[in-house]
Amino acid sequence: MPDPIIAKLPERDEVRFAARMTNVQFSALAKRLDHATVVADLKQLALRRRPVKSKLFEPTEVRRWLLNGWNTELLLRTNRRLLEGEALRHSLHWAFPQAYYSAFAVALAYFKTVGYSETSHASVIRKFGSESAANKYPAALCALADGRPAVAIGVRAVKLPHSTYYDPASPDAVEGQVAQFLCATRRIDLDEKKGDIKVQNKGGTRRKAFRPEDWAKVSAALGYTSVFSLLYRKRIKANYRDIDTFLHEELDAEALSLDLVNIVSTLNFVHEVFIAQAAGIDVIRTALERLPGDRNRGPHVRVAVVDSLAS
Repeated sequence: MPDPIIAKLPERDEVRFAARMTNVQFSALAKRLDHATVVADLKQLALRRRPVKSKLFEPTEVRRWLLNGWNTELLLRTNRRLLEGEALRHSLHWAFPQAYYSAFAVALAYFKTVGYSETSHASVIRKFGSESAANKYPAALCALADGRPAVAIGVRAVKLPHSTYYDPASPDAVEGQVAQFLCATRRIDLDEKKGDIKVQNKGGTRRKAFRPEDWAKVSAALGYTSVFSLLYRKRIKANYRDIDTFLHEELDAEALSLDLVNIVSTLNFVHEVFIAQAAGIDVIRTALERLPGDRNRGPHVRVAVVDSLAS
């Protein structure tokens, strides 16, 4: 049984704390998105709903987005397979953008299949959140945060012994960390979204202090905070703000890279199943024929399970 991870908040070393928490958060998220659990969820979901192919379905466009996402996933997998030690640690700077863009592209392939019009990052993330809130995704993926103050939905906001406590063998610890991850991300996103919402005093000047009803407008404009929100935020931090965190010796690059691969694989797998259910498995197989690289990894391995769940 894995030992619990207890990361104590350092008084001075914020980078060390951030590195430790990055490992904890993504370990918990990967644990919640366990492949076997998601497969069982998909089977239950198929009894209630199956995606329907759009009348405007264009297989060429769907294959293009699939290949985009899959090639990016293979880059993520290749770095993990070929790099080790410091080289792997330094590759994490690019791993988070790769993780997000792979999941985004395959999600967009699904959106194109069923006729959703969202294409921008903000709109795709928002749509994924609203679909999750409507239970149109496997239950494991329907972990959300909403409102201000942020409230966890579809995931248990367990009170942990310490805010940084994590025991991978404890379902409560996993749920508690995922809930914290979502709520913390939402707080940051709300503060950033605040700048887009104009609230004025009676005299027409911008009000500096937001009232509860003002924050309700910000929250509604943001939409739900979801798994995609987490990947998007880390993609931004990897690009601009969090380099020191990824290079810190406290961060377990080996474990984090594996968690990222597993999270992306699960998200892509779910959207592949939805595409195959709506448009047939041949869309997936035809795209795979054009995918270079190792046919014993990633999308090539998933196709058999995709086919069984789509039939």
